[in-house]
Amino acid sequence: MSQTHSIHIVAPTKPHPHTIILLHGRDSTAQEFSSELFESQASDDRTLPEIFPSVKWGFPTSKLRMSQRFQTGLSQWFDIWSLEDPQEKLELQVEELKESVEFIKSVVKEEVKIVGVENVILGGTSQGCATAIHALFHGNMKLGGFIDSAKNSLQLDEQILAPFKNTTARNPASATPMFLGHCIDDEVISIKHGRALEQALKGLGMEVQWREYEDDGHWLNEPEGVDDMAVFLEKIIG
Repeated sequence: MSQTHSIHIVAPTKPHPHTIILLHGRDSTAQEFSSELFESQASDDRTLPEIFPSVKWGFPTSKLRMSQRFQTGLSQWFDIWSLEDPQEKLELQVEELKESVEFIKSVVKEEVKIVGVENVILGGTSQGCATAIHALFHGNMKLGGFIDSAKNSLQLDEQILAPFKNTTARNPASATPMFLGHCIDDEVISIKHGRALEQALKGLGMEVQWREYEDDGHWLNEPEGVDDMAVFLEKIIG
């Protein structure tokens, strides 16, 4: 479909030494995702922009793509046939995922020019997290950090990550610290997929901070999840 990518920017309220780039999930938009994320509060009732006023937040928007299963246009980074079995009709994902990854790589590179590679943090939610992880590895850069901002991706598994295990030189991206969280009561994406992703990434030698939460379903746990994410980011941002 013809819609192009765009980026929703939330500017910092103090001098700007860091940029966080977060990708929305399937059938969402950058504006919708950022609005919902910034309503989430830590245990002291602060939101993420209030905790980190010097951060520039970038929310890329995916193209409107045809869903082959539902025969309608969806805002998605790549088409997928089944959330229950992400390996079903895997061929639907390949070309659109490649195109989305190239776009995210270009966004990251532009921010690296501005603030430096160590001050760029990448991440996303659900399908956005999957796309962001691909962009991280194919970008071959050690970023300041990576965060799964709400719910774990399920499109990353041993089969997809296998090529990175067989490289003779260690990919610099594998030194990027990661924060991943998942709610046990998530009925959209089973926590087993999040646990599998954690193990696959640790199998690449990555430093992964994994957190499980009892409730809040297919979203960021409040306030504990926000607290944990803030602590992780504080180590990077200072």
